[in-house]
Amino acid sequence: MEVHDRVDAQVTFELSHILYSGGKESSRWISILTYSLQTLNSIATIEELIADMEKDYNSICKAAPEFEKIASLKDFMETRALVNSRIFGARIDGEEEDSIVPYADMFNYKYRNEMTLWNFASESNSFVIKAKCDICAGEEIFVHYGNKPNSSFFQFYGFVVDNNENNEVSLQVSLQPEDKLKAQKTAMMQKKEAKRKFKLTEKTDDEQFEQLMSYLRFIVFDGSAEELENVKFIMMAVVQRWI
Repeated sequence: MEVHDRVDAQVTFELSHILYSGGKESSRWISILTYSLQTLNSIATIEELIADMEKDYNSICKAAPEFEKIASLKDFMETRALVNSRIFGARIDGEEEDSIVPYADMFNYKYRNEMTLWNFASESNSFVIKAKCDICAGEEIFVHYGNKPNSSFFQFYGFVVDNNENNEVSLQVSLQPEDKLKAQKTAMMQKKEAKRKFKLTEKTDDEQFEQLMSYLRFIVFDGSAEELENVKFIMMAVVQRWI
């Protein structure tokens, strides 16, 4: 099994160990993985964001050389990060759009917010924030930024949430090049690339986790070609779930 996104051999061992663990032991390993990989995924995501910003800055300067005299790369990145942290996502005319909403972007975030609900109202062509409960005069108003993992909160808003049940890490898993059954397994994939990305959380009862476990059992199967053929229909049922 080959695991990407900077996951080292120890984490690979831990991930494989989940297959043969059960109950509390399985949950313990999952907790170790999510805790260990959240930082790695966050760093990788931030590095990608920085690279994209540098690319955009260079493209702007190439098209308009005078821009470089107005703003340095540092100025550009700080301003863009500030704007990104103020964006609201909304469905407008059936399309998901990003929008800047003055004043509304001054509301702070609250986890499991039961105070307000916001959306774009087509009938009034406006962004609307509605109260879900009585709000006293002088009371601070909070909004909810959506069900996001801490990696997203940190990247876009500069904070993290304690005990965030939406925390997740991305795992990209593929066949090992030296797998003796790689040809047969690839054929079972119906010529699709035997590589998948999964969102791993500490929840073991969601569909993503079930699909990850099914895929890993397929990936790490190291019996004979005859044995693989004997369980082909079972494996095909597993494969079809995440194709």
